[in-house]
Amino acid sequence: MSDLLKKIEDKELSSIVFMAGFWNLMEKRL
Repeated sequence: MSDLLKKIEDKELSSIVFMAGFWNLMEKRL
């Protein structure tokens, strides 16, 4: 059960990091 929760947390964290990096790139282009 804890392994499943950890995987879900990792997915959420990686998607947050991805979105932050994506917006950072978009702002640099403007």
